[in-house]
This record gives sequence, structure tokens and C-alpha cells, in this order.
Amino acid sequence: MIATSFLSPRHVRRAALVLFVVSMALIVLALAFGVDVKGSRRWIAGVQPSEFVKPAFVVLCAWAFAEGGRVGSPALAARAIAFLLLPLTIVPLIMEPDFGQTMLISLVWAALLFMAGVHWFWVLGLGGVGVAGGLAAFKLSAHVHERVLRFIDPDSTRGMGDAFQVDTALQSILSGDGLGAGRAKVSSSVSCPTPTPTSCSPSPARSSAWSRVWR
Repeated sequence: MIATSFLSPRHVRRAALVLFVVSMALIVLALAFGVDVKGSRRWIAGVQPSEFVKPAFVVLCAWAFAEGGRVGSPALAARAIAFLLLPLTIVPLIMEPDFGQTMLISLVWAALLFMAGVHWFWVLGLGGVGVAGGLAAFKLSAHVHERVLRFIDPDSTRGMGDAFQVDTALQSILSGDGLGAGRAKVSSSVSCPTPTPTSCSPSPARSSAWSRVWR
């Protein structure tokens, strides 16, 4: 992070482009050769590439929308890039499947589109498409249906499925309070189930919510 802060805007864009291309290539490799964890292929060589796609995606989209606000043929190309980046990014994520990352990236893209000054007609129209897509995923995907119900009510699955992540998140929020419980308490209180790439990770809600602003 410190090294990145010294980069010029041009070098930040170039670094984001390289990171995006490499991360998307790793996502494709994860789909083909990655480890299957609970019906999803998101990991390869101990790395979840979608986590690196997010910052690169934000930088590239912000640049494309900014350039698209100018006049001339380069602006048209930039607008096309801004609109193509979203399906290019989320289609492989849906194939994993990783609907959480898909929703997060889509919301970030929609926020950037709104800040770019698009008309409210398009904002509401695309918002409606997003809501329809979410409802379709809830109805058609058993994985999404179970995860949503488990998040809303952990007891709704009637003991079926692994609710470790939801239980840990709820416990973290309830016991972390405004200032956090401290790193020592987190280390001593976390218990892990059978190890998987996503079975045990520190919950950010357990540490101070305020301290996360400065990271």
C-alpha cells in the first residue's frame, strides 16, 4: 500500500490493468483446475483471484467513466470499455459460482455509473435489471437460495448445511462492540472446523469498526 501511494495516476492505471489481466487469467484457471470447495471453484494454489480483481476493476472502471465524460471518439471507446468491463468480470464469477463477489462488483459499478452523471432513467432501469437478476438467482440457484435463507435466519435450513461463517459473523458482531475485542481475544476465541480454504478466517467485525477506516 505504501509503495502504491507513490505511483502516479498513469502508473496506477497500468498496474491496475496488469493486475486485472493476471487475476482474470487465474480465475479462468481456477474454473478449470481449481479446488472444489462446497460446490465452488474459487481457489487456485491457495489464492482466491477474485479478491485481486476488485481493486483493479474499480480503478479501471473509474478511469473509463472519467474518460467517457469527455468529448471525441476516445470518449466513446472509454464508455464502451466501462460497459464491457462489468460482464467481462462477473460472468466468470457467476460460473465459479461466487454470487457474493458478483453482487459486490455490480454495486460498485452501478455507483461509479451514477457518479459519472448518467440519467436517472438508466439508473432505475439498470437497478431493476439487477434486482431481477438477484431474484432469478435466488429462485433458480439452490446455492444462492440456501445462502440467503441461512444469512437471514440461520435456523431456516433446519440443521442442513454449514452455517459456520454466518454463526461466526453474528457472534463477532454481538461481542465486538464499538471499540473491538482486541487481537488477543480474537486469537484465543476462534475455533475452526475441518480446514478448507474458507473455513476459518479472522472476522473483520471482531476488530474495531473504526480502525478499519484507517487501513
